[in-house]
Amino acid sequence: MKKNIIITNSFYPIEGGIQTYMYHLAENWNNGESVVFCNQEYEEPLLMTEPFRIERVKKKIVSYPNAVKLVTQHLFSKGCTFTKLALWFILITNRDFICRSTLRIKQLCDYLFKHHNEVAIIQASTAIGNGVIGLFGKLLYGVPLITYIHGSELHKYHAKFTTRMLQKFVLKNSDKVIANSVYTKRLTDSYHIDSSRFIVANLGADLTTFFPLDSKSKMKNKHKIPSDSKILLTISHLVKRKGHDLVIRALSNIVKEQPDIYYIIVGRGPEEERLRKLSIQLGVDNRVVFAGFVPQSELNDYMNACDIFVMPNRNEEGDVEGYGIVFIEANACKKAVIAGNSGGAVDAVIDGETGFLIDSLSEEHLRTTIMKLINDEELCKKIGEQGYNRAVNQLNWGIITNKINNHLGELF
Repeated sequence: MKKNIIITNSFYPIEGGIQTYMYHLAENWNNGESVVFCNQEYEEPLLMTEPFRIERVKKKIVSYPNAVKLVTQHLFSKGCTFTKLALWFILITNRDFICRSTLRIKQLCDYLFKHHNEVAIIQASTAIGNGVIGLFGKLLYGVPLITYIHGSELHKYHAKFTTRMLQKFVLKNSDKVIANSVYTKRLTDSYHIDSSRFIVANLGADLTTFFPLDSKSKMKNKHKIPSDSKILLTISHLVKRKGHDLVIRALSNIVKEQPDIYYIIVGRGPEEERLRKLSIQLGVDNRVVFAGFVPQSELNDYMNACDIFVMPNRNEEGDVEGYGIVFIEANACKKAVIAGNSGGAVDAVIDGETGFLIDSLSEEHLRTTIMKLINDEELCKKIGEQGYNRAVNQLNWGIITNKINNHLGELF
């Protein structure tokens, strides 16, 4: 049985989309043991052995001369090739990155020096940072490298020439690149990567966390919402591309037709103050509930309390939804969803079947879609049921990780 190395920034028990993704990849590796290399966040122990081995490195910035020296020693310890020279050149031109990543590169190289014969594969959660570290394992010890792409990070690092070249180099030298949506895969078109290296694996819900549950009374009592009211819900980081402002604008007109309706926003982020001011300005602040941060253990209660899950995501100056796993999580609770016809959400939501894709810049389109579902309870229920069947039969972590494992098994 062979080891699966996962390289990521932060990891369990830190919560987040990529953290959840990598956790399930580690947990469901069916060819042996998983070992996770990551940064230490807060007060987690540096080494954990349950439910699998987790090794953390304390964050420390190494001086540029020392970083170059250490990276050079490791990279050329087993001879010189053109690929190694190219990586070395790109690394030393990314001063900030090399200073922040040197200790993590050393961590992986020290481990592989002792255990490389036991390692089947290296999986990097992103190209920048983690993929670069993983390349040392491939170039020095011949371990296949898998790199995951999610969408927003491709935009983020494309603007600057040096980081764009680093990202491109990692992806072109990965054995497989796994994209969370067709949209995310297309973002790499300018890199001219062999299409046979790509695997598109739509993400899924954790069915042990998200499942149908009667929690409406509980959550309405908690937030002092009348028992006969309808609830719209968004669970996400509060950033512009999620489209909370469009929902608030639509709500200001919806209350004229449907007085007993509330909008619960779960999450925190830089947009919170602006959204609060907007709800006051439009006179719906008594209908908008800012629930703030909610621990993972309580998210299912919120999801099941809503009538419609709505997140009209949009492209906001290159910041875009790479997929939208939260739509699948809502479907897993038998909820109809409304998403923006933007980015990878078109993979997450089947328009007219598991939810509706709307023009994410049109308040009117959002308003009419919400009212369509509110006024037709049978349609709302049908959409939720169809979404649930898709989550259970196609898009859950067990199925997805098995699909990925089957593809990766061809590499070793």
